[in-house]
Amino acid sequence: MQINQIFEEDYPDNKIIPFAYSSSYYYDVEVIKKDKNEGWIFKLEKKSFSKPFEKYEKEKVFKTYKEHAEYYLASGENGKEIGLVVMGKISWNNLLRIWDIYIEKRWQRKGIGTKLLEFAENKARALNVRGIILECQSSNYPAIQFYLKFGFELSGFNLISYTNTDIERHEVRFEMSKLF
Repeated sequence: MQINQIFEEDYPDNKIIPFAYSSSYYYDVEVIKKDKNEGWIFKLEKKSFSKPFEKYEKEKVFKTYKEHAEYYLASGENGKEIGLVVMGKISWNNLLRIWDIYIEKRWQRKGIGTKLLEFAENKARALNVRGIILECQSSNYPAIQFYLKFGFELSGFNLISYTNTDIERHEVRFEMSKLF
């Protein structure tokens, strides 16, 4: 496998990737406000979907909100595209943010994601940042388990990142991080 940097100017019509996953489990998020403004209790509990949750969207790779983004394409022996990682150093907090990790469906569970995460970690260490941060949805149980396996931990969440009903939809934005 080869990993090479790609550039937006080489893709005048942008680059489209499918953002897709299936999950039988999710992390239910419950927020309990304590009496007399004494704070909150946050409860995160693994639960089962009644039927597997399916997510599929086509997404443009090159987007302006991806600060300081660098784009790296993974190719197989025949030069065929098998994965992509988008990451960027965030100066104000000295972290490397992974914006996207994408693996072609037929190449999933074959070590490509591991290699892309290792690539990102090596890049982070070369940049002398204090860690890596990424976003994952509470409904994407397989991805959460993958990141936990590589030493990432839950470091925050956003209850209204995607819609006003993220909690009810079981699609809460989780921030996961790995510090060095």
